[in-house]
Amino acid sequence: MIMIRLLILSLFLSPILASDKAKEKSAISFFIEKNKQAKKEYQFNRYENLISGAAAFLIGNVGYMASDSEVLKISYSGIQTIGLVNIGRAIYKIHSPSINKRFEKFVTDKKVDNYSRLDVANELIDIYAREDRAKRLSLFYSSAILSFQYYLNALVFDTPASLESSYLFLGGVNTIVAIYSALYKTDFEKELFGDNFDINPFITGNKSPDGAGLAITIKF
Repeated sequence: MIMIRLLILSLFLSPILASDKAKEKSAISFFIEKNKQAKKEYQFNRYENLISGAAAFLIGNVGYMASDSEVLKISYSGIQTIGLVNIGRAIYKIHSPSINKRFEKFVTDKKVDNYSRLDVANELIDIYAREDRAKRLSLFYSSAILSFQYYLNALVFDTPASLESSYLFLGGVNTIVAIYSALYKTDFEKELFGDNFDINPFITGNKSPDGAGLAITIKF
């Protein structure tokens, strides 16, 4: 009698379990397919901003030094700024985690059948921390290099006196922003990477700043 009941129960549950498995596979297949479409639509060279930024920076500086016109110097200064902002954008793209790629790996890992809430929370903390770090490094380097550029324009290059004070002001503002972004870390960054001082642009991927590359770390 017990065996018959178990057989009936298994026959009753089998379609439900099969349906759940089918829904799971369908959802995963849908996600992977949409992810592939997004890759094709938004594919780009992650270093394109760095290349275009460096080119604009070079053109802006050569033009600035070669020009005697105040109007042209202002124009070339704008090109310098565009170039340096693009370099900062490139640093962000290099360090920013690919959320679609991360979740695709998360749902297609054949070694794991089910994830706990802790697994999901750890994955989200990792993504948020790397995203925050990418934004912070981008802001730090774009502001630091911009301040250096403005100080060069004001103090080293042949710049009209009417523009020197403006460049010094802009250099000062960007210096403050660079210092703030170098020192301030979000709670997600602290949770994943620790409280160490970190402005290392050479660490990407799954490596942590606490022991790879050229990390600058200072314990407070």
